[in-house]
Amino acid sequence: MFIAHLPAGYLATRLILDRQPVPQPLRHRLLVLGMIASLLPDLDLLWFYFVDHRRQVHHAYLPHLPLAWVALFTVAALVLRLRRAGRTAWLAMIVVAANILLHQVLDTLAGGIRWAWPFSRAELVLSHVEARYDPWYLNFPPPLVLRPGDRRPRRGALVRVAPPRCETLIYVSPAEDRIRITET
Repeated sequence: MFIAHLPAGYLATRLILDRQPVPQPLRHRLLVLGMIASLLPDLDLLWFYFVDHRRQVHHAYLPHLPLAWVALFTVAALVLRLRRAGRTAWLAMIVVAANILLHQVLDTLAGGIRWAWPFSRAELVLSHVEARYDPWYLNFPPPLVLRPGDRRPRRGALVRVAPPRCETLIYVSPAEDRIRITET
């Protein structure tokens, strides 16, 4: 939760605030708000561990259903419009909405999110991380760094090759003997 969502929330909020002239004290408060909002959907982990006793994946709970958040943001926008809210309130809502929806996008990368709920229970999953180790964060190892002369990595490994002035990501597919290379 803190590994990806907190830094992503910081960067997303900075991106939003850098495009707007915002006084420094308000800028700091909005940055903190954005970082808190980036973690907000994972509050369902309290229910997951202490009430549900890990019976179902916490991405199936209401805080991880993007259309529920979109409905909530729509109502909030209507309220702000009816009350003729100022620029600060709109900016705060944009920061919160952007960070919560970014959380959903990031969770789609390494787990299933029900983007079409309540119309479908299908989960969109862009990659699968097998739960082999406890605690959970050990299932997300840092990429392996290869140097010239190293042997070929095992299947399913994400490998970072770091020659001078270039970085290349190599993914060895577990299902096939194909290698996908992405240069950055």
